[in-house]
Amino acid sequence: MNDAPMNDNDKAKLIARPVRDSISEMAEIVMPNDANPLNALVGGRLMHWIDLAGAMAAHRHSRHTCAARLLRHR
Repeated sequence: MNDAPMNDNDKAKLIARPVRDSISEMAEIVMPNDANPLNALVGGRLMHWIDLAGAMAAHRHSRHTCAARLLRHR
């Protein structure tokens, strides 16, 4: 990953995009193999879906390849 500061040419290429252009919505069906013995959705599966939705929104917004670095739960 490149953490170098942006130069003037890079800044000139940036285009302001409204958030509404990056909104992603997805729907998944919870199948029996996605549930634990208590019939609750397995947390890892949910996190996978959250990561996919975030990746779609990030790609739409940046128009570049993106990677998740951190997810905080409070």
